Amino acid sequence: MLAVGLAFPSILVPILYLMLTLTMVTAVQRFTKVWRQATAELT
Repeated sequence: MLAVGLAFPSILVPILYLMLTLTMVTAVQRFTKVWRQATAELT
């Protein structure tokens, strides 16, 4: 995606926002998974 954004500067900013959003979604998913695993081991 970044290569496409760099090739076409007019869409670079929206692509960066999309990448930011997807990165945050992934981070939340990982946090949730670890949280559930940690609480399951405690009980």
